Amino acid sequence: MRSRSRKLRGMAQIAYRFRGFLFIFLAVILPLLAEEQTAAAASDSVAPLVGPSVEAESEASVSEPVGEPPELDLPFPIGEELFYDIHWGALRIGTSHNITEWEWVEDRWLLVIRSRTQTNGLVEALYPVDDKIDSYIDPETLRTLEFRMDLKEGKNKRKQHTLFDWNQNKALITREKNGKVKENQVDIQDASRDLVSFMYFLRDTDFQEQSEYDFEVLTDEKLYDLTINTKGVEKIRLRKFGKVKSLKMIPKASFEGIFVRRGEMKVWVSDDERRVLTKAWIDTPFANVTLKLRKVKGPGDDDWVTRSQENEEEEDDDD
Repeated sequence: MRSRSRKLRGMAQIAYRFRGFLFIFLAVILPLLAEEQTAAAASDSVAPLVGPSVEAESEASVSEPVGEPPELDLPFPIGEELFYDIHWGALRIGTSHNITEWEWVEDRWLLVIRSRTQTNGLVEALYPVDDKIDSYIDPETLRTLEFRMDLKEGKNKRKQHTLFDWNQNKALITREKNGKVKENQVDIQDASRDLVSFMYFLRDTDFQEQSEYDFEVLTDEKLYDLTINTKGVEKIRLRKFGKVKSLKMIPKASFEGIFVRRGEMKVWVSDDERRVLTKAWIDTPFANVTLKLRKVKGPGDDDWVTRSQENEEEEDDDD
């Protein structure tokens, strides 16, 4: 029994050391390729670590929201919620919840993407994980202004607060791990994005089969070059949505020209207007880890939302 517990704990630690199962696309890609980055997902906000932030600056002069949020042509609806299940082999080890919303900050509306990943069941008892990420985005430029991470994994706790200085093209990063604080600066480019906002705005890309696409993503205090090779369209079976046509993709990350190798990974994105991540898969030493879409909530009346609502109503009728 003790041996089994040690094995399960080891499996859980490796699963979240690969850190990518916060959710959608890149949160599932770069963290798994870059060993130090962590995935997360949450509907509650992350408190700033230290130093100024778009929220901290507003505390001195709190004001009531003025008018309505701007209307934007985005590749995702504001108010969308995505729910994922994470499996290690046949064992369900965690969930991921992701949401987009407006927030009134410092006399202006900002777009916020929040995500949270948590363990459950036996893994929660052996190696609890509760990872949160918030990304604050300027609705006029669609650039990230601030990025916050609050990670709790087993006995380890880590926070990261990143301010994006677009005048100087610098990312100002403050990290706290188990009580120790470290500061750093990273040069960024006009097309650079943080991990979470990149995953969402990537949905604006009209991916074609058998093609290659190059991007830049800031994660783990480094600006990574990310290459995505697309394959063909396959049918992914989702428990509440049936077989969903999804484009298969193989991501590869590199830093300063050197490819980062952390195991084979594959992701699938729905072949429709929403372009939502339907499945992610990675090969690990003990077993394959899989993330699958379970539910979609929010505005819209497409099949994703209506089927999710029908499933919820059926579950309520069963209670």
